[in-house]
Amino acid sequence: GLGDVYKRQGKYRSLYRNDANYADLDYRVTMALSGSGTESAGYIFFRAVPTPENSAGDIYSGYMFGYSTFGTFGIWKASANNWTTIVNWTASAAIIGSGQNELRAVATGTALTFYINGVQVHTTTDSLLPWGRVGFGLYDKNNTLTVHQASLAGTSVQGANAVAAQGNEATPASTGNGDINLPQP
Repeated sequence: GLGDVYKRQGKYRSLYRNDANYADLDYRVTMALSGSGTESAGYIFFRAVPTPENSAGDIYSGYMFGYSTFGTFGIWKASANNWTTIVNWTASAAIIGSGQNELRAVATGTALTFYINGVQVHTTTDSLLPWGRVGFGLYDKNNTLTVHQASLAGTSVQGANAVAAQGNEATPASTGNGDINLPQP
């Protein structure tokens, strides 16, 4: 199961797994954006500390990887609400603008690799954020984010009680008006 999941509000709306921190991971989320908003993005985040968030609802620390319906993607990192761009919005033929897209982040030690629909779009190394939570979300509440599947492979770093996350999957329900919902258990 997904464990405890928490919803955040604001310009950024997201759900994140709150019961474990992950260092090395393979995190995939299949999602689709729709709606009338002109500035919207679906995104995933990992190695994150989601709270305390700022007034826009940004995560406090973590890596964020997102795409827009315009066919662009971007990658950022935050530390104590200070944001740094890793990759500014960049066009990619891998993005299906009005369809489903799978965002995938693989983190092994300091190596970070990012994929869209199975196509590697960026790789880098960074040691600033060694572990944290995982989640996904929507920027701009005038759109809808439908998450079809989320999967996580990795091991938590909760000390001696490490929890294997292999095969943890969730299939969230469709969302509306910028809200994100999970089906009730």
